[in-house]
Parts: sequence; C-alpha cells; structure tokens
Amino acid sequence: HRSGFVLIGRKGMLSGDAREVGGVKKSSEDVTAVFTCNDCVQLIKVQSAGLQHGNHVKVFVDGKQMQVTAKRGLTVVSFSHDKKTGKLVMDKQGTYDTYGNAKADDQMAAFIKAIPSGRVVVVAALDSAEGQMSAVGYNALKSIGGTGAKLAHRSGFALIGRKGLAAGKGYQIGGTKKSAETITASFTCQGPKAPPGKQLQRTCQLSFAA
Repeated sequence: HRSGFVLIGRKGMLSGDAREVGGVKKSSEDVTAVFTCNDCVQLIKVQSAGLQHGNHVKVFVDGKQMQVTAKRGLTVVSFSHDKKTGKLVMDKQGTYDTYGNAKADDQMAAFIKAIPSGRVVVVAALDSAEGQMSAVGYNALKSIGGTGAKLAHRSGFALIGRKGLAAGKGYQIGGTKKSAETITASFTCQGPKAPPGKQLQRTCQLSFAA
C-alpha cells in the first residue's frame, strides 16, 4: 500500500531481466537505466505447428531462419553470447520423439540439464509431442521457465526461456489444442568487458544504476 515502485524494461523481456525497485513498503524509489548502443536488442521468434496445422518447427533470430533439424516430438535449441559481438548465436540443438519413444523425455531432460545456467533455451513441438512425456520431461521444461502443463495431442507448442529461470517465468504458448503457434521474445546483447582502467569504444551491454 502506497509504496514507491519503478520498473524499467523492454517489451518482450523474460521475467526478471528488467530492473525493478520498491513495491514492498511505503517509500520513495529511484532507478536509472543506461542504454549504451542502438543495436543491442535481438528478437527470437519460434514457430510450432502440429500435424494438421503445418507440421513444422522454425526458429528465427532477427528475422533470419536458423538451421534447426526438427522431427516428431520436441526440439530443443540453446543459445550462447558471441564473445566479440555480445550477440546471441545458436549453440546446441537436439530433437526428441517424446510422442513415440519412451526414453525420449529422459534424453531431453539430460540435454537440458547439461546446458549452462543462464543460457537462452528454445523448445518447440512438431507433429505431436505428448505421448511419452512423463514428469521427467515436464520438470525439464520447468527448469527453463516453462509451466510444466501437460501437452495436448498434435498441439503447437513453443517455449522461450532461460536455464535456471523459475517455472512459469518464460514465454510459453500453445500446448492446449491442435494448432500452429508463434511466439517472440527480445534479448539484450552482452558485450565484452573492458580491461581494468580502460573503456570499450562500443558495447552492447545494458547496464543499470540504482
């Protein structure tokens, strides 16, 4: 009640990535954000379609389609930051027949577990993905920000999250009916850090000062 509250973020940011202060008690709050370049925002778009609505998985970064190999079930793609440019680059990918293979969700969970904390992760369904999904698979999705809700037969489903993000805090769409789904999230580049006592001429780091 009557608390000071300030939030500075970007439309499409994942939960927790923006700067937020106050909101917990009667107070006066102040926060400043420093944006150091004009091209430090990237967009990741994911498209997923069940068998009867296109039967595809597509992943785009800044409008460019990535070379993703997707088959029936769930496809997982992780991204790292290029050390020179700070921009997101596709790191690893795997596709798992969570509809027909009883071991697939265990394999997918192992793949997600091995992804370093903090990396951006995308998951999308092709054809149908629910048949052999157990708690192991759904918990793996929760570990990157998914809700863990059970998937419907031949539903389009897309999740953009981050390893270690709290369950339900990622961007998730579909999974409830036969469909085709599209979702987009924005990310800020992470430029290289300057050596002690020096400044970089250009950085894509989004920094905050309270």
